[in-house]
Amino acid sequence: MKNYICKFMQEQSFPKAAVGCVCGAYEVFKEDKEFLFLLENFYNDETINVDGEKGPLFQIAERKGQSFYTAKLLFYICLSKELKKEYLKSGFDEDFWRENMADLHCKMMECFNVHGVWGIFSAGWFSSVFRMKTFTLGRMCYNTGIYDGEDIHIGGRTVTKGDEFISIHIPSNGKPFDTYARLDSYRRAYEFFKISLFRCDSWLLYPPNREILDKRSNIVSFMDDFKLIKSYEYPDNRIMWRIFGDKYLLPCEELPRNSSLRKAYADLLCRGERPGSGVGFFVYDLKNNETLR
Repeated sequence: MKNYICKFMQEQSFPKAAVGCVCGAYEVFKEDKEFLFLLENFYNDETINVDGEKGPLFQIAERKGQSFYTAKLLFYICLSKELKKEYLKSGFDEDFWRENMADLHCKMMECFNVHGVWGIFSAGWFSSVFRMKTFTLGRMCYNTGIYDGEDIHIGGRTVTKGDEFISIHIPSNGKPFDTYARLDSYRRAYEFFKISLFRCDSWLLYPPNREILDKRSNIVSFMDDFKLIKSYEYPDNRIMWRIFGDKYLLPCEELPRNSSLRKAYADLLCRGERPGSGVGFFVYDLKNNETLR
Protein backbone atom coordinates (compact mmCIF):
# COMPACT_ATOMS: atom_id res chain seq x y z
CA MET A 1 0.00 0.00 0.00
CA LYS A 2 2.83 2.42 0.76
CA ASN A 3 4.15 2.09 -2.80
CA TYR A 4 0.65 2.76 -4.10
CA ILE A 5 0.28 5.88 -1.93
CA CYS A 6 3.59 7.33 -3.04
CA LYS A 7 2.93 6.55 -6.70
CA PHE A 8 -0.61 7.99 -6.54
CA MET A 9 0.63 11.24 -5.03
CA GLN A 10 3.48 11.56 -7.50
CA GLU A 11 1.14 10.98 -10.46
CA GLN A 12 -1.21 13.64 -9.09
CA SER A 13 1.71 16.09 -8.78
CA PHE A 14 1.62 16.37 -4.98
CA PRO A 15 4.60 18.30 -3.54
CA LYS A 16 7.50 16.11 -2.43
CA ALA A 17 7.10 17.27 1.15
CA ALA A 18 3.46 16.16 1.11
CA VAL A 19 4.40 12.76 -0.32
CA GLY A 20 6.96 12.28 2.43
CA CYS A 21 4.53 13.37 5.13
CA VAL A 22 1.66 11.11 4.05
CA CYS A 23 3.86 8.09 3.30
CA GLY A 24 5.43 8.59 6.71
CA ALA A 25 1.99 8.75 8.33
CA TYR A 26 1.12 5.44 6.69
CA GLU A 27 3.89 3.80 8.71
CA VAL A 28 2.12 4.98 11.86
CA PHE A 29 -1.35 3.79 10.86
CA LYS A 30 -0.64 0.72 8.72
CA GLU A 31 -1.09 -1.84 11.50
CA ASP A 32 -3.78 -0.04 13.47
CA LYS A 33 -6.78 -2.40 13.57
CA GLU A 34 -9.36 0.37 13.85
CA PHE A 35 -7.88 2.30 10.91
CA LEU A 36 -7.82 -0.86 8.80
CA PHE A 37 -11.38 -1.68 9.85
CA LEU A 38 -12.61 1.68 8.54
CA LEU A 39 -10.81 1.15 5.23
CA GLU A 40 -12.06 -2.40 4.77
CA ASN A 41 -15.67 -1.62 5.67
CA PHE A 42 -16.20 1.81 4.11
CA TYR A 43 -18.05 0.32 1.14
CA ASN A 44 -19.95 -2.20 3.24
CA ASP A 45 -21.29 0.23 5.84
CA GLU A 46 -22.91 3.50 4.69
CA THR A 47 -22.87 4.80 8.27
CA ILE A 48 -19.08 5.04 8.41
CA ASN A 49 -18.18 8.73 8.49
CA VAL A 50 -14.52 9.73 8.75
CA ASP A 51 -14.94 13.45 7.99
CA GLY A 52 -16.29 14.81 11.25
CA GLU A 53 -14.23 15.79 14.26
CA LYS A 54 -14.72 13.52 17.27
CA GLY A 55 -15.57 10.69 14.83
CA PRO A 56 -13.71 7.35 14.60
CA LEU A 57 -10.84 8.58 12.43
CA PHE A 58 -10.35 11.64 14.63
CA GLN A 59 -10.11 9.40 17.68
CA ILE A 60 -7.59 7.11 15.99
CA ALA A 61 -5.42 10.06 14.96
CA GLU A 62 -5.59 11.50 18.48
CA ARG A 63 -4.60 8.16 19.98
CA LYS A 64 -1.66 7.93 17.57
CA GLY A 65 -0.57 11.50 18.24
CA GLN A 66 -1.08 12.42 14.59
CA SER A 67 -2.85 15.27 12.81
CA PHE A 68 -6.47 14.43 12.03
CA TYR A 69 -6.09 16.40 8.80
CA THR A 70 -3.19 14.23 7.65
CA ALA A 71 -5.00 11.07 8.75
CA LYS A 72 -8.00 12.04 6.64
CA LEU A 73 -5.87 12.66 3.55
CA LEU A 74 -4.08 9.34 4.10
CA PHE A 75 -7.38 7.52 4.53
CA TYR A 76 -8.85 8.79 1.28
CA ILE A 77 -5.68 8.15 -0.72
CA CYS A 78 -5.67 4.57 0.60
CA LEU A 79 -9.36 4.27 -0.25
CA SER A 80 -8.78 5.58 -3.78
CA LYS A 81 -7.33 2.19 -4.71
CA GLU A 82 -10.63 0.48 -3.93
CA LEU A 83 -12.59 3.34 -5.50
CA LYS A 84 -10.76 2.76 -8.77
CA LYS A 85 -12.16 -0.77 -8.80
CA GLU A 86 -15.64 0.59 -8.09
CA TYR A 87 -15.32 3.03 -11.01
CA LEU A 88 -14.23 0.33 -13.43
CA LYS A 89 -16.97 -1.98 -12.15
CA SER A 90 -19.52 0.77 -12.88
CA GLY A 91 -18.31 1.22 -16.45
CA PHE A 92 -16.19 4.33 -15.97
CA ASP A 93 -12.66 4.45 -17.31
CA GLU A 94 -9.42 5.09 -15.46
CA ASP A 95 -9.10 8.65 -16.79
CA PHE A 96 -12.47 9.57 -15.28
CA TRP A 97 -11.40 8.12 -11.92
CA ARG A 98 -8.15 10.09 -12.10
CA GLU A 99 -10.05 13.28 -12.92
CA ASN A 100 -12.23 12.74 -9.87
CA MET A 101 -9.23 12.24 -7.61
CA ALA A 102 -7.74 15.62 -8.54
CA ASP A 103 -9.76 17.46 -5.88
CA LEU A 104 -7.71 15.68 -3.21
CA HIS A 105 -4.77 17.80 -4.31
CA CYS A 106 -6.86 21.00 -4.17
CA LYS A 107 -8.15 20.28 -0.67
CA MET A 108 -4.68 19.37 0.53
CA MET A 109 -3.22 22.65 -0.72
CA GLU A 110 -6.06 24.54 0.97
CA CYS A 111 -5.24 22.78 4.23
CA PHE A 112 -1.55 23.55 3.92
CA ASN A 113 -2.14 27.19 3.00
CA VAL A 114 -4.56 27.72 5.91
CA HIS A 115 -3.18 25.45 8.64
CA GLY A 116 0.34 24.60 7.51
CA VAL A 117 -0.51 20.87 7.55
CA TRP A 118 -0.47 18.39 4.67
CA GLY A 119 -4.01 17.07 4.99
CA ILE A 120 -7.71 17.82 4.52
CA PHE A 121 -9.58 20.04 6.94
CA SER A 122 -12.91 20.78 5.23
CA ALA A 123 -15.48 18.20 6.29
CA GLY A 124 -18.42 16.52 4.68
CA TRP A 125 -17.30 16.45 1.06
CA PHE A 126 -15.13 13.48 0.28
CA SER A 127 -17.39 10.82 1.73
CA SER A 128 -19.81 11.60 -1.12
CA VAL A 129 -16.98 11.55 -3.67
CA PHE A 130 -15.79 8.16 -2.49
CA ARG A 131 -19.33 6.79 -2.29
CA MET A 132 -19.71 7.77 -5.95
CA LYS A 133 -22.39 10.37 -5.33
CA THR A 134 -20.26 13.39 -6.30
CA PHE A 135 -18.39 13.64 -9.60
CA THR A 136 -15.94 16.02 -11.24
CA LEU A 137 -17.18 16.90 -14.71
CA GLY A 138 -14.93 19.44 -16.36
CA ARG A 139 -14.18 22.52 -14.28
CA MET A 140 -16.65 21.77 -11.47
CA CYS A 141 -17.93 18.99 -9.21
CA TYR A 142 -21.56 17.92 -8.89
CA ASN A 143 -23.98 15.82 -6.92
CA THR A 144 -27.77 15.78 -6.75
CA GLY A 145 -30.34 16.99 -4.26
CA ILE A 146 -34.09 17.38 -3.78
CA TYR A 147 -35.72 20.80 -3.61
CA ASP A 148 -37.79 21.27 -0.46
CA GLY A 149 -38.71 24.96 -0.50
CA GLU A 150 -41.58 27.10 -1.75
CA ASP A 151 -42.40 27.17 -5.46
CA ILE A 152 -39.98 29.29 -7.49
CA HIS A 153 -39.92 30.23 -11.17
CA ILE A 154 -36.64 29.48 -12.90
CA GLY A 155 -35.89 29.60 -16.61
CA GLY A 156 -39.51 29.38 -17.71
CA ARG A 157 -40.48 26.55 -15.39
CA THR A 158 -41.89 26.26 -11.89
CA VAL A 159 -39.70 24.42 -9.42
CA THR A 160 -41.71 22.69 -6.72
CA LYS A 161 -40.96 20.65 -3.63
CA GLY A 162 -39.61 17.23 -4.61
CA ASP A 163 -37.91 18.37 -7.84
CA GLU A 164 -34.41 17.00 -8.32
CA PHE A 165 -31.51 19.36 -8.98
CA ILE A 166 -27.78 19.20 -9.65
CA SER A 167 -25.71 20.84 -6.90
CA ILE A 168 -22.51 22.64 -7.91
CA HIS A 169 -19.16 22.69 -6.09
CA ILE A 170 -16.28 24.81 -7.43
CA PRO A 171 -12.82 23.37 -6.66
CA SER A 172 -10.04 25.87 -6.08
CA ASN A 173 -7.82 24.21 -8.67
CA GLY A 174 -6.69 27.37 -10.46
CA LYS A 175 -8.11 26.19 -13.80
CA PRO A 176 -9.96 28.61 -16.13
CA PHE A 177 -13.32 29.69 -14.76
CA ASP A 178 -14.51 31.66 -17.76
CA THR A 179 -17.85 31.28 -19.52
CA TYR A 180 -16.57 28.64 -21.93
CA ALA A 181 -15.18 26.43 -19.14
CA ARG A 182 -18.37 26.76 -17.08
CA LEU A 183 -20.76 26.00 -19.94
CA ASP A 184 -18.68 22.99 -20.94
CA SER A 185 -18.90 21.72 -17.37
CA TYR A 186 -22.66 22.37 -17.13
CA ARG A 187 -23.17 20.44 -20.35
CA ARG A 188 -21.21 17.48 -19.07
CA ALA A 189 -23.15 17.51 -15.81
CA TYR A 190 -26.48 17.66 -17.66
CA GLU A 191 -25.52 14.75 -19.90
CA PHE A 192 -24.23 12.75 -16.93
CA PHE A 193 -27.17 13.20 -14.56
CA LYS A 194 -29.92 13.92 -17.12
CA ILE A 195 -31.19 16.78 -14.93
CA SER A 196 -31.57 20.36 -16.20
CA LEU A 197 -32.08 22.23 -12.91
CA PHE A 198 -28.85 23.41 -11.23
CA ARG A 199 -28.31 24.88 -7.75
CA CYS A 200 -25.33 26.51 -6.07
CA ASP A 201 -24.81 27.80 -2.52
CA SER A 202 -21.51 29.71 -2.48
CA TRP A 203 -19.72 32.86 -1.38
CA LEU A 204 -19.20 33.43 -5.10
CA LEU A 205 -22.92 34.28 -5.35
CA TYR A 206 -22.89 36.79 -2.48
CA PRO A 207 -24.67 39.92 -3.86
CA PRO A 208 -22.05 42.49 -2.68
CA ASN A 209 -19.58 40.84 -5.09
CA ARG A 210 -21.28 42.82 -7.86
CA GLU A 211 -20.41 46.07 -6.16
CA ILE A 212 -16.86 45.34 -5.01
CA LEU A 213 -15.51 43.32 -7.98
CA ASP A 214 -14.76 44.27 -11.56
CA LYS A 215 -17.85 43.76 -13.72
CA ARG A 216 -15.68 41.76 -16.15
CA SER A 217 -14.50 39.32 -13.49
CA ASN A 218 -15.27 35.61 -13.78
CA ILE A 219 -17.01 35.72 -10.39
CA VAL A 220 -19.51 38.33 -11.60
CA SER A 221 -19.92 36.38 -14.84
CA PHE A 222 -20.63 33.25 -12.78
CA MET A 223 -23.26 35.17 -10.81
CA ASP A 224 -24.94 36.03 -14.11
CA ASP A 225 -25.52 32.32 -14.73
CA PHE A 226 -28.02 32.18 -11.84
CA LYS A 227 -31.26 33.54 -10.53
CA LEU A 228 -30.50 34.45 -6.94
CA ILE A 229 -33.04 33.00 -4.51
CA LYS A 230 -31.59 34.12 -1.20
CA SER A 231 -28.41 35.35 0.45
CA TYR A 232 -27.10 35.42 3.99
CA GLU A 233 -24.25 36.86 6.03
CA TYR A 234 -21.85 34.94 8.23
CA PRO A 235 -21.59 35.95 11.89
CA ASP A 236 -17.79 35.92 11.61
CA ASN A 237 -15.01 35.63 9.03
CA ARG A 238 -15.17 31.84 8.78
CA ILE A 239 -15.32 31.84 4.99
CA MET A 240 -12.40 34.23 4.51
CA TRP A 241 -9.76 31.48 4.52
CA ARG A 242 -10.83 30.85 0.92
CA ILE A 243 -9.48 34.27 -0.01
CA PHE A 244 -6.76 35.05 2.53
CA GLY A 245 -5.42 31.59 3.42
CA ASP A 246 -3.70 31.48 6.80
CA LYS A 247 -4.02 35.27 7.16
CA TYR A 248 -7.82 35.23 7.31
CA LEU A 249 -8.03 35.95 11.05
CA LEU A 250 -5.84 39.04 10.91
CA PRO A 251 -7.37 42.47 11.54
CA CYS A 252 -8.74 43.84 8.28
CA GLU A 253 -6.00 46.49 8.11
CA GLU A 254 -3.36 43.76 8.05
CA LEU A 255 -4.98 41.48 5.48
CA PRO A 256 -2.95 40.99 2.27
CA ARG A 257 -4.12 43.11 -0.65
CA ASN A 258 -1.95 41.59 -3.38
CA SER A 259 -4.87 40.78 -5.71
CA SER A 260 -8.02 42.64 -6.72
CA LEU A 261 -10.15 40.02 -4.95
CA ARG A 262 -8.19 40.28 -1.71
CA LYS A 263 -8.20 44.07 -1.81
CA ALA A 264 -11.95 44.15 -2.41
CA TYR A 265 -12.70 41.88 0.52
CA ALA A 266 -10.19 43.50 2.87
CA ASP A 267 -11.85 46.85 2.14
CA LEU A 268 -15.30 45.32 2.67
CA LEU A 269 -14.30 44.02 6.09
CA CYS A 270 -12.70 47.33 7.05
CA ARG A 271 -16.01 49.05 6.30
CA GLY A 272 -17.58 46.85 8.95
CA GLU A 273 -19.50 44.75 6.41
CA ARG A 274 -19.82 40.99 6.67
CA PRO A 275 -18.88 38.20 4.23
CA GLY A 276 -21.66 35.87 3.16
CA SER A 277 -23.05 33.53 0.54
CA GLY A 278 -25.84 33.36 -1.98
CA VAL A 279 -28.09 30.57 -3.22
CA GLY A 280 -29.00 30.51 -6.89
CA PHE A 281 -30.64 28.30 -9.52
CA PHE A 282 -30.69 28.04 -13.28
CA VAL A 283 -32.08 25.69 -15.92
CA TYR A 284 -29.51 24.47 -18.42
CA ASP A 285 -30.59 24.68 -22.07
CA LEU A 286 -28.62 22.04 -23.98
CA LYS A 287 -29.83 23.15 -27.42
CA ASN A 288 -28.47 26.67 -27.04
CA ASN A 289 -25.76 25.82 -24.48
CA GLU A 290 -26.87 28.52 -22.06
CA THR A 291 -28.34 28.98 -18.61
CA LEU A 292 -31.94 30.11 -18.24
CA ARG A 293 -32.87 32.19 -15.24
